[in-house]
Amino acid sequence: MKLSGLLFAAALLGSCTQPAAEENYTRHVDPKIGTGGHGHVFVGANVPFGLVQVGPTSIPQTWDWCSGYHASDSTVIGFSHTHLSGTGIGDLFDITVMPVVGEVTYARGEENDPASGLWSYADRTREITKPGYYSVPLVRYGITAELTATERVGLHRYTFPASDAAAVVFDLENGGCWDKATDTGFRFSDDSTRIAGWRCSTGWAKNQEVYFVAEFSKPAKGISYLQPGEIDDSKMPRIAARYARVDFDTAEGEQVLVKVALSPVSIEGAKANLAAELPGWDFDATAAAADKAWNDELSKVKIETEDETSKRIFYTALYHTMVAPSLFCDVNGDYRGADGKVHENPGRDTYTTFSLWDTYRAAMPLMTVLHPERMPDIIQTMLHIADEQGRLPVWHLWGNETDCMVGNPGIVAVADAIVKGIGGFDREKAFETIRKTAMNPDRGNGLRMEYGYIPCEMFNEAVAYDMEYALADGAAARAAEALGKAEDAKYFEERSHSYRNYFDPQTGFMRGRDSKKGWRTPFNAFASTHRADDYCEGNAWQYTWLAPHDVAGLVGCFGSRARMLEKLDSLFTVSSVVEGGETSPDISGLIGQYAHGNEPSHHILYLYTMLGQPWETADKVREVLTTLYHAAPDGLSGNEDVGQMSAWYVLSSLGMYEAEPAGGRYWFGSPLFDRVEITVPGGTFTIVAENNSAANKYIQRVWLNGQPYTKPWIGHADVMKGGELRFEMGAEEKVWYCPDEPEAYADQRPAEEQRLFKSEAVEGEIARVCGLLTNERLRWMFANCFPNTLDTTVHYGEDEAGNPDTYVYTGDIPAMWLRDSGAQVWPYVQLCKEDPALQKMIAGVIRRQFKLINIDPYANAFNVGPTGDGEDVGYPGNDQSPWVFERKWEIDSHCYPLRLAHHYWKTTGDTSVFDGEWISAMRNIVKTLKEQQMKEGPGDYIFLRTTDRQLDTRCHVGRGNPVKPVGLIVSAFRPSDDATTFGFLVPSNFMAVTSLRKAAEILTAVNGERELAAECTALADEVAGALQQYAVVEHPEFGKIYAFEVDGFGGCFLMDDANVPSLLAMPYLGDVERTDPIYENTRRFVWSEENPYFWRGSAGEGIGGPHIGVEMIWPMSIMMRAFTSEDDAEIRDCIVALMTTDAGTGFMHESFSRHDAANFTRPWFAWQNTLFGELILKLVNENKVDLLNSID
Repeated sequence: MKLSGLLFAAALLGSCTQPAAEENYTRHVDPKIGTGGHGHVFVGANVPFGLVQVGPTSIPQTWDWCSGYHASDSTVIGFSHTHLSGTGIGDLFDITVMPVVGEVTYARGEENDPASGLWSYADRTREITKPGYYSVPLVRYGITAELTATERVGLHRYTFPASDAAAVVFDLENGGCWDKATDTGFRFSDDSTRIAGWRCSTGWAKNQEVYFVAEFSKPAKGISYLQPGEIDDSKMPRIAARYARVDFDTAEGEQVLVKVALSPVSIEGAKANLAAELPGWDFDATAAAADKAWNDELSKVKIETEDETSKRIFYTALYHTMVAPSLFCDVNGDYRGADGKVHENPGRDTYTTFSLWDTYRAAMPLMTVLHPERMPDIIQTMLHIADEQGRLPVWHLWGNETDCMVGNPGIVAVADAIVKGIGGFDREKAFETIRKTAMNPDRGNGLRMEYGYIPCEMFNEAVAYDMEYALADGAAARAAEALGKAEDAKYFEERSHSYRNYFDPQTGFMRGRDSKKGWRTPFNAFASTHRADDYCEGNAWQYTWLAPHDVAGLVGCFGSRARMLEKLDSLFTVSSVVEGGETSPDISGLIGQYAHGNEPSHHILYLYTMLGQPWETADKVREVLTTLYHAAPDGLSGNEDVGQMSAWYVLSSLGMYEAEPAGGRYWFGSPLFDRVEITVPGGTFTIVAENNSAANKYIQRVWLNGQPYTKPWIGHADVMKGGELRFEMGAEEKVWYCPDEPEAYADQRPAEEQRLFKSEAVEGEIARVCGLLTNERLRWMFANCFPNTLDTTVHYGEDEAGNPDTYVYTGDIPAMWLRDSGAQVWPYVQLCKEDPALQKMIAGVIRRQFKLINIDPYANAFNVGPTGDGEDVGYPGNDQSPWVFERKWEIDSHCYPLRLAHHYWKTTGDTSVFDGEWISAMRNIVKTLKEQQMKEGPGDYIFLRTTDRQLDTRCHVGRGNPVKPVGLIVSAFRPSDDATTFGFLVPSNFMAVTSLRKAAEILTAVNGERELAAECTALADEVAGALQQYAVVEHPEFGKIYAFEVDGFGGCFLMDDANVPSLLAMPYLGDVERTDPIYENTRRFVWSEENPYFWRGSAGEGIGGPHIGVEMIWPMSIMMRAFTSEDDAEIRDCIVALMTTDAGTGFMHESFSRHDAANFTRPWFAWQNTLFGELILKLVNENKVDLLNSID
């Protein structure tokens, strides 16, 4: 052939098939990716999910030629019309057509003997591969072959040299690999433009029947039917021949076209398929239609990236996911069933090539997103297969159950469709089929039902079979839940835990177990014997993680999340050597012992996100995406496996993956592209990755449809509705969700009869607020937290005079802190007018607080009575009242009772609490505060304690560091109960100013104690003046700010502590104006890394303090940031942070680790719980319900 003719043909095809470059996604597809190494991908022409895959078939029949093509080889025995893509077993290669010139030997041939067969070398340097089109010159014959296809028809265009011995040979003898012809033949016809026949074969598919009809664009000058080595020219109606030679005379450059239609049913079916799909002879139009069919499917996902190589890898991967499942019916709907019978049109398309052990993990879930219109027919096909063979398919190929691989993957695929609400099939029948399949005793399942697991001495690959069965049971349980079948859900959920029997806590691996529950010995976690040990194409390192349906149970096997993570980390760092004499070649793409080249590993990277370390998922997903996928023939790290390997890439590059079989949700990883638009039934689902780069691979925050999103996954329904998923990417390791999210938001309050104090007003407010909140989690947390003080810490009673007397625990410590108790009941004061009982209870708190101050004005915490319990009882030199639990002098121990009393009075008008006890307490308060101004010397108060915590006692023999008397008040301890470094604690002094003024107001208006009131006012004024003189310092970055502590000598401590009063909290307490410029500077300072106790980590950011230790964040600081914010976005961020750092408990904690919110202190801390409720109530009352409801 002339070179110019070939170039013209290629140019003509390009002009017919290429729309504008920006609209044609097929140009990004490189079908050669995966043709080298062990990718085993199909190369040729087809349309998405078509029955026909027409492409070259080579001489070799070994493992790497399972698809008939390998980059290392250029032999061609012909162009077969059925191929597998990416499998580890070879089959099909039906109806092979080879153009030839001259006499040939009718055999496959051997490469070392050119005359041994009809094969030719292909000129791979001039090969053209595109979606829906293939072209290659055949060197031996000087012929250029071009291929394209419709769903059921392959169209060939052969450009011949001038010859009187040109021919097209139909080869029914040679399949490939496992495939062997059993019955072949042709139907005679007087029509010299047509040939028809059949090919029956056995192999992987035990009984495969393929029928065909072929037509030629010019009449043949003769047709010969041949067995190997002989020719039969008889005119019988049919002949059991293996070859047919169709002869032509051709001129130089003449093109002969051949149409070959297939049917799994009959020759008549093939004839009808040909008439319906390809009545004409326009090759270029057919190729253009194929290109359009591919472009229509590929354009369902539009990615934006500057990286053209990644774009090529992506669209090639997407292309590879649409080779199968393939159609398996005629245009009239007839198909051949798993029972071997022909079934009339069931009213839908029928499919085959279900590589379900591979594809249930990613390829089938991807189908539910990109091709939901096909899913009803696919599921109905599976259900009909079950009707015809008694159970759902495992690995179905051309009407045959191969039973290849382990477990019940068909259950997972059907359950996934049920869970996702896919319609178009009988859901009740589908579940009955799931149940029937799950109860089938074949393939080791009977042993499992008898023993509770599969004993390893009774069944090969026992661990792999059982773990896959358990996983399928988990999927069945999810389907039962979706259908409201509680008993079935419970049964299958419990049975899905059978895998736990294999976990050996001593070795930390899943390990074979015999019928007497003894362990398989010897044991080597690195060992593999291909298809002849306890695992399937893997070893203990890979199979130990195969419980994505029950990650909590897997954590339980290891004993803790930390231990599981430690073991998981080691998976990627141990040696990549797989030991044994006959190791599985499928264990490939190794990072440590993580084997990306085979399916059991594919979910493992996402376990990190499930376990609260999404940065590890991001690291490893990016590593796999960028190092184990390449734009090269060896660009896959293992078998393509009918689209699974590519589907993993597609989903993971989008930033999500369905790690739980039939989980109905996609877990986040690390999106590779800046923007993706996916066509879904609801319109367009857009994924945006802001600030995305190789370094910025970690998700920082997530938004769904413009609202903050606090989950590590997105539900299938949310994807299919359309909308926008927006990732903020960064270089910092982050957790934006609660890793310990409970399965259900169960009420965490004590039973009603166990609640210590009940308030109708509080219950009414809970109902009101919860009725306004749409976020189920936020409702749950508010309902748990807001009443926590009343539920668990309030002990209401009356004194001997009948006055209310209320003792309030701080939470898990059975003592009453004056500060904490005042803060704990504060949010309920606003409801007192609606609830007399509540008002009396709070009055009792106030009365007891002032009574306790009179007992010891230096004490911070008290017992319920004179019990003598306490921190320092019996310590020499620390004689204290038996009423006192702890005698740490803290200014706020006076301020909080004053704040509460003033608020109570202003709200209720009740003055009964301001009696003689109150006046006496006020005299003690003023006296103590003046003493601690240190104008008369250090005074008598000292505090010493034997302790291993430096700040749990005071230096200088209990007196603390010296201060200069400048009018400020010493606080020996901070609100965190840590000793001050410089005695003048600034936020407490600010609180003293406002508290004294509140007290003066009460003393004047209620008691007429004008002299005492004036004393309070004068002290407040003095302290206020001193604060302006000594508490303000110049910061090099933030300008004028308030110091945390000063000593009057010029020494200062620039920091903030989380506990209130704090610098951050001063506007919340009413101690400074929010708009005070010095406060605004201070606020920026304390919420920055210039504050030595500000922590930022993967779990969150906030302020801690030395009381608990470094790297521990107090939720109280996050709440104070919200309380003092004027920015709705900042408030929302704070609420999100609080919702995602409760470790799934529904309560606030004292503190949590900046890297792991599950590492927290004090599971019961009533003050923080009630404070959270106060914050939510404040926002609701300030008409910020929409802000709260914007959180998803």
